[in-house]
Amino acid sequence: MHLNKYTVSALLILTAFFISGCSLSPSKPSCPGNIPSLDQGIAGYSYKGRPIVYTRIGCGPQTTLVYGAIHGNEPASATLTRQLIETLKQLPDSWRYQHQVIAIPVANPDGLLANTRGNARGVDPNRNFPTRNRINNRQFGMHPLSEPESQTLVEIKKIYPPDRILSIHQPLACIDYDGPALQISRAMAQYTDLPICRLGARPGSHGSYAGVERQIPIVTFEMRPDDHHLPPGQLWTLYGRSILAGISYPQAPPDL
Repeated sequence: MHLNKYTVSALLILTAFFISGCSLSPSKPSCPGNIPSLDQGIAGYSYKGRPIVYTRIGCGPQTTLVYGAIHGNEPASATLTRQLIETLKQLPDSWRYQHQVIAIPVANPDGLLANTRGNARGVDPNRNFPTRNRINNRQFGMHPLSEPESQTLVEIKKIYPPDRILSIHQPLACIDYDGPALQISRAMAQYTDLPICRLGARPGSHGSYAGVERQIPIVTFEMRPDDHHLPPGQLWTLYGRSILAGISYPQAPPDL
């Protein structure tokens, strides 16, 4: 068979593509190892055995841990975190390939069901972390990590080491932070009327554990006292873009 110069050129181009492992069609970004960009699992269990469920959205290099209702009497924090999950599911793949979000709507399910700050044993999980400033007592736990809820947050960070943490709370109506999170807080404040405040790292708190002692930026996003009376959509309208700004920083939050 006689090959003219144009046929030979085409064959050489095709050969170069195959040798380099490329294809003629534009490559589409994908998750490492083709892992799914969305899945759900159980991070741990409460004192009474209720599952502490997490959703992982995205597979990018920047990981953000977001959780609500570590205090069971702050139900709006669970609602806002659930709204975050539903919103992130709708974002394009291009965003998911840049970010990974681990979202836990209810970190203290026993407390949420009972509408109590503490867990089923009356211990505040957000004062139960192993920190230099912690206090051993019945309210905060007789020893660090005595409670399964605080243990769960420590374990999920080992599986998905976060670059930043957003802890959603009520009722102090401000944006608090610990560790190197000032710039993230400022980015979040651009999209809400909540002011930035400095409440100080509480004894045995996650802010002390992760932010102060491990220098993981952690923002404590405090909603208003009556926000749990608002419908989910209105909560998201008030605060959603601010939460997205905390995840996306230093980029602007995605347009919805």
